[in-house]
Amino acid sequence: MSAFPSSQNTNNLYNNFLDLTQKCDSVKLYTIHDNFPLTSDSCSNVFKSSSFKSNITIEPKPLNQNHLIQNAYFISMVVSMLIISSIIIGYVKYLRVFIQSLFYDFIAEKVLNDFSVPFVKLSRLLDFLSIISITFVVKILIEQFLESMQVSLLILAYPALALIIYRIWIWILHKILLLATNNASQVNYLYFHNTLNLRILMLFLLPTSLAASYTMSPLRIVFIYISIALIIIALLYRYFYFVKIFIKHRVSLLYYILYLCALELPIILGVTYLLRVS
Repeated sequence: MSAFPSSQNTNNLYNNFLDLTQKCDSVKLYTIHDNFPLTSDSCSNVFKSSSFKSNITIEPKPLNQNHLIQNAYFISMVVSMLIISSIIIGYVKYLRVFIQSLFYDFIAEKVLNDFSVPFVKLSRLLDFLSIISITFVVKILIEQFLESMQVSLLILAYPALALIIYRIWIWILHKILLLATNNASQVNYLYFHNTLNLRILMLFLLPTSLAASYTMSPLRIVFIYISIALIIIALLYRYFYFVKIFIKHRVSLLYYILYLCALELPIILGVTYLLRVS
């Protein structure tokens, strides 16, 4: 069986379509007879050597690849699409209120005072979506900027675990603040805005990370930089909003700095550990 199509099929539209849609595989080696006319295309590398006898043919067999990561990634994508669909169908008006709460104090206070069951269910869906979204973002960043690093399920599990630990730390920190202060409404408002900012950020990062995963350069790098820009904007807006809250309640700047240091303590420790390891 010939390893290459004959020249009469080169103008076939179906073959041309396959050439455009199929990715090249640079690890396949084809061996041909000495008297075989050489043909080449964009997806084949042909090597002809006299060290092989003309009566010997080698059948090309691609290396077996582990599709566990691809399957897990696809399943996570399907689950995230189902969650987004359920949010759009049943909780879109509550999601609109959540987004408005990021910018308007009176709406945030109203939601916090009347945190009904639909808001609780929407919060749980956004939390679960955040875990999936952070793994997508880390995956595209590793593939784009750390090409030599091999992506595995364990590496992708680290950011999800870090996000869960960070959310637990935020809850513990604000519980400690509730015990240390008499202003429970202010502490609850800080906790609500902190978690809401993270939930909405992950919701917007999901489509950009998915688009970056299923597009090619240069469009892929555009979506990656959009994701990075969303992260930076969300962080800066969170710090700005915290300043606004502390100024509104006439809290000392020293307490604001201490709050930020305590809030970002897991991130500081994590970055320090990664710098030491690297």
